[in-house]
Amino acid sequence: MVVFSSISATPSNIDLQNFYKSILSKIKDKPELHKEIFNLCLVYVDARSAMLLETANYWELTPHFIEVVPKDIFRCVSDGFRYPRYFIFKKDKFTDMKDRNFINGSISNNIIGNIIGFNCPGDMKGLWSITYYINNEPFYAEKCNDYDTIKEKQQEQSSCFRQVAENLGLEFKEVIKKNLSNAEIISAIESSNKNIIIEHKNIIGSIYYDIGLDDIGELIFNENIDDVLLETMKTKHNIKLVNEHFESFSGGSKKYNINYNQF
Repeated sequence: MVVFSSISATPSNIDLQNFYKSILSKIKDKPELHKEIFNLCLVYVDARSAMLLETANYWELTPHFIEVVPKDIFRCVSDGFRYPRYFIFKKDKFTDMKDRNFINGSISNNIIGNIIGFNCPGDMKGLWSITYYINNEPFYAEKCNDYDTIKEKQQEQSSCFRQVAENLGLEFKEVIKKNLSNAEIISAIESSNKNIIIEHKNIIGSIYYDIGLDDIGELIFNENIDDVLLETMKTKHNIKLVNEHFESFSGGSKKYNINYNQF
């Protein structure tokens, strides 16, 4: 499989604004998808080798986005899950990528990370998080174990993404921070440490989404955290699910085995 790790975008030489406006005009009434248009633009100018669209994040909106992706330029390859992920890339990039590669989750975290241009593919338990925002909406997030080793590459990536955003008149922001360890997350949940949960709401909220407890995840994201929620978060059953979630990842050595039937 071909993997692209370098950034070769030249936004100033591409009629990017017309491309962006064309896609935006077709789903302007679906603001939840607008950040994914930016992701598509990054693929369009080769700033990203591919993007990943997860049905679990958008539900009934997913087909609307897939429908407006220009099929003369891009391919959309999905996996075999009930709520599939869609890998979207330019036709001339991954010429050997077939749908069968993704059937039944037979693709590792490391390969997924390489396909979509992560700096640290496979570092699902990394202590450092890199998140990029467009107009205050996160469109890219990954974890890294050792930020210093990829700092130069990440800065190049960030600069390129910023160029594309400025070309489109969009506000770009990056947030890089060191996260809690798995043990510290469990401790914060079990001790009902509201301040820590709010400070790390994106990480902790995502965990509850990943284990199928969407209502809890949404309340955490929105900082609607009361005593009832704190008690619900730390029930023996829910703590067990969180621990199983952590155990399901091992730096990319295991298969991507989230059970999509849980959503």
